[in-house]
Amino acid sequence: VITALAENKNINKNMQLKRIQYGNHYVNYYLAKHLNVNKDVQLILSESESEDVVCSLAKNININENVQLILLQNKNNNVRFYLAENLNISKDVQLALAQDQNKSVRCSLAKNKNIYEDVQLMLVDDKEYMVRESLAGNLNISEMSQLKLLEDCNYKVRSSLAYNGKISEILQLKLAKDQSDDVRVSLAA
Repeated sequence: VITALAENKNINKNMQLKRIQYGNHYVNYYLAKHLNVNKDVQLILSESESEDVVCSLAKNININENVQLILLQNKNNNVRFYLAENLNISKDVQLALAQDQNKSVRCSLAKNKNIYEDVQLMLVDDKEYMVRESLAGNLNISEMSQLKLLEDCNYKVRSSLAYNGKISEILQLKLAKDQSDDVRVSLAA
């Protein structure tokens, strides 16, 4: 019954706050992923000791920017990973995640279809080829990012770009002449 209340789309702030007081893991988990979770409840949940609850909150597309900034500081890589794939994170949060020490977090951000162009341009120069490879496969990256990735020294990055179904005809022609067989095969796929 309590979890059903937590999932209720019309649950108001007071009811959400009462549900948290139970301290029930499942209630907090469902509240964290609730699209209408109140901002005060979001703040409380962001401090949860449960990884499931905090990760669920990080995935929630309706969390406010203050909570995003709190989650950005979380030491758990999984929390920041899920925050990075959230389609509604702010530009400031994306810029910070682009500098995260964990490459999986940066890869998750690179795959985010709502990644800002200046964040893309930061990731184009990432030291880890896997981050650049993830970005190259993103169907929503800018033409400027595509052009920079075209010049990447790692054939895996160029192969990922070649496999991307939304690159321009000009880029396709350049990739068709790439020195790497893998790149040309990816383009033909």
